[in-house]
Amino acid sequence: MLYVILSLIGIMAGYVLLLLGLMNFLPAFIGAILMFISIFSAVFFLNERRRFKGFPSNRNG
Repeated sequence: MLYVILSLIGIMAGYVLLLLGLMNFLPAFIGAILMFISIFSAVFFLNERRRFKGFPSNRNG
């Protein structure tokens, strides 16, 4: 859960940096890279929750 919160904070920071980049205060690619990484990590950590990995096999062979 901590990773998701950090990812959301990263998305907000990336959004602010992207806006500053669009206003030509900062390079826009810095905000775009941070935005991409934070969205990617948020989606990754949201999908890495408890998955059904099948029933345990009791066979020894």
